[in-house]
This record gives sequence, C-alpha cells and structure tokens, in this order.
Amino acid sequence: MDLSEVNFFTARVMLRTTDLDDVERAVDQVLLEERHVRLNARPDEASLQRSAALQPKDAPHWIVAARAYPSGWTVIESTPPWLFAHRTHEGQPRLLAKLAQRLGCDAFHLGVVDTDGDCILIEAAPDGRCVTSGFDPYEPESFRDETASDENVEAHFQIIDVPPSLQDEIGGPCDEVGPSRVLFGLAGGGALETCSDGWYYGVRLATQR
Repeated sequence: MDLSEVNFFTARVMLRTTDLDDVERAVDQVLLEERHVRLNARPDEASLQRSAALQPKDAPHWIVAARAYPSGWTVIESTPPWLFAHRTHEGQPRLLAKLAQRLGCDAFHLGVVDTDGDCILIEAAPDGRCVTSGFDPYEPESFRDETASDENVEAHFQIIDVPPSLQDEIGGPCDEVGPSRVLFGLAGGGALETCSDGWYYGVRLATQR
C-alpha cells in the first residue's frame, strides 16, 4: 500500500491486557522470530520515514510503541502501520495471532483506510483463532481469501466480545466516529493518545547470534 495515495489512514492494535512488561517481552519474542532484533539506538530519521511508507517485508526498521489504558486495553502503534497484520510466509499465522497467543489475551488490528469507512479488522484469540473482515479499496487482493464471503465484506467483530455500541460503530464514517470511535471507546471513552516512545527493531544478519 502506498500511503501517499490514502485520504485518511489509521491502524492500531488493541490488546486486552495492561501489563506493559509482558507486552514488551512478547513483542520482542515475536519480532525476533521474524529475524528482527531490538536496537539500542534510534535509527536515523530518513530510515524511519522510509519504513513508514513500505510493507513490513521491505522496511529497513520496525518500530513499536505501546500505551495501557484504565479500560483494560493496551494500544499499539507501529511502523510500518500494518506490521502486525503481516504474515511472513503464505499459510503462516499473522504476527497479531502470534502476539495474542504469547500474551494469552484477545487482540485485534483495525486499519481504517479512508473517510468512507472502508477498513480491515483482524481479530486474534489466545487459542490461535484469527479471523478477518472488511475491505481495503487500495489493496483489494490482500485479504481476498479471508474476506471474500458476503458476510465478511463489512468489518465486524466475530470472536472478540466488545460492547454492542462499539460493534455498531465500526461500519460508520471516520470523521471522529465509526471505526475510530471503536479505538477511542476501548481506550476509555476519550481521545486516543499518540504513543511517543517506541521500541526499535532492525533485521538480524545471518552472522549475528
């Protein structure tokens, strides 16, 4: 996806836990399996900007930031934004599913791609189940195998329990309502703060142990 062509874009992961130490360890482990190691220093700005506009497999660096909310949920922002929607190989679990299993909690990735309300919702349960619903007009083939049925054309929660009011919101327009309010609501009903401090990851070379 070329984010420069997208009119409105937000993508976040929500985890039903507030233990940031556990979240940090789980993210480290999941990304290490993808041959990305934690970096001690922030990469240069040019590399970070390049990573934000690329698919995960092409990005030189991955960045993850997390913030816990009193509502019982932790929000994750990442660069590239679709990092946890990514799967390394065909038939392999998405990184979101691996993260949910390691943490033993519900997780979902909500990517809103325009102001018409088009979005992709990926849900993951602790037992390994992972389902996708919604539509991405910029990359319609990306999730076709998982969202081709009529019942999955519109994003909706299927395996994660959320308040009915939020379930109803997810298909609405994105001018601070609809899918965006799902994130706001689970963050506690107020504005969703931006995660500032992040964890940085770079590709581990074959010679590194």
